[in-house]
Amino acid sequence: MDAEREARNKFYQRLATTTRVLNVEIKNEIVDQNAVDTGRMKNTTKVKVSHLDQQWIIRISDLKTTYYFKYVDQGLSRKYYNRTKRRNILGNFMKRKKVEDALEKLVDAQVEWLLENKFKTVGL
Repeated sequence: MDAEREARNKFYQRLATTTRVLNVEIKNEIVDQNAVDTGRMKNTTKVKVSHLDQQWIIRISDLKTTYYFKYVDQGLSRKYYNRTKRRNILGNFMKRKKVEDALEKLVDAQVEWLLENKFKTVGL
């Protein structure tokens, strides 16, 4: 197997791993903040990570959840009775160490694939 194909496969494996890590971590953030009384919001929240082949852009392309999540995320928290602090689940989720590590490894795999692809194009 050539180096470009190995790098591409590694990237797609890392993309799937990153998606799994982000899904676990956003659910953990919801639970850690005690954002819901029922498990529905935790169970229905899904994150999808994708990339655009031509532009080499990685993005979190989809966040599927209940409508209530949007209210809880930016709405006022039930946890704080003085109504001065927002939950900011998404902001805190993106700051989690495992999320940052997963995204960093994904970018590393993407750069490796890009370099292999460029060397293949140049003929080195």
